[in-house]
Amino acid sequence: MGINEGDVYVSLAPTRKWKRFHSKDELINAMDKALAQIPGINYDFTQPMAMRLDETVSGVKADLAVKIFGDDFQQLDSLGQQVLHQVNAVRGAADAQMEINSGVAEVTVKIRRDALARYG
Repeated sequence: MGINEGDVYVSLAPTRKWKRFHSKDELINAMDKALAQIPGINYDFTQPMAMRLDETVSGVKADLAVKIFGDDFQQLDSLGQQVLHQVNAVRGAADAQMEINSGVAEVTVKIRRDALARYG
């Protein structure tokens, strides 16, 4: 998991005590609708143990993942968009998303020990 990612856990009361929603699907739909208002985030609804198992097996927190490897980030992005489009066209597909690998800032520091030594 990159430093730009995180997990949010929502502890729920037993369903018999719920007042606003009558099922897990109703709750997820309401949360999905509310979170969709926030631009730039991707999220999944899952159980903690299922998420960890998926992440251990495939390296992603999802039941199904398509990984495309290569050195050309523009080509990878284009192919990723095409795959995402195809996955979204599959009846029953939900929460399809693409991990962004390009455009992430990176800093490389090359230390010149002789120059640093002048400053102690």
